[in-house]
Amino acid sequence: MIAKKINEGADIHTVAVTGTNGKTSISTLVHNMLRNLGESSAYIGTNGFGKNDDEPIYFGNTTPDVVTLHNQIGELRRENIKNLAFEASSHAMALGRIYNVDIDVAIFTNLTHEHLDFHGDMQTYAYDKSLLFSTLGNNLSEAKFGVLNKDDSYYKIISKCLYQQEINYSIKDETADFYAYNIKQYKEDKIYKTSFTLKISRRYF
Repeated sequence: MIAKKINEGADIHTVAVTGTNGKTSISTLVHNMLRNLGESSAYIGTNGFGKNDDEPIYFGNTTPDVVTLHNQIGELRRENIKNLAFEASSHAMALGRIYNVDIDVAIFTNLTHEHLDFHGDMQTYAYDKSLLFSTLGNNLSEAKFGVLNKDDSYYKIISKCLYQQEINYSIKDETADFYAYNIKQYKEDKIYKTSFTLKISRRYF
């Protein structure tokens, strides 16, 4: 509470990514897409803490302790950086590292058999992951979203914890909000690329 109070200020649009795999890739993609759109943005995660186009500075944990995290968000406010993409680990949720962090979009990638030395079993692991989505709150007047992997076996558990609007994605279920298919990986000019067809409602891209 004190750390948040000290660092209060203008709103920062915050995207938090959780899951056993894919946190770094997705949060980095979100950050880079925002920069390509000309938006100010920061990244916090496995690679460190980076602002705009600066190289991230490594701090040791995927998600820093709650005081450090609020101080970093306060730093972004003072530098007028409007967006943040960060990795929210299951350890962070269980240990309260994201306490009182205002999150606008929470993304769930997947859940696999890892970190059970800390969580004990998969049900506890799933519960700790779900805390990210319950912390979005139940104030439905705020535009907040949970973006969920519909193909994951723990999708329904995470979905039940979400009070805000759900957006789901899939490579198996055509009824998903975002359905990708015809996925191909290839090499062009020594660069590996991926192509796919994306279905959103009745539109194809």
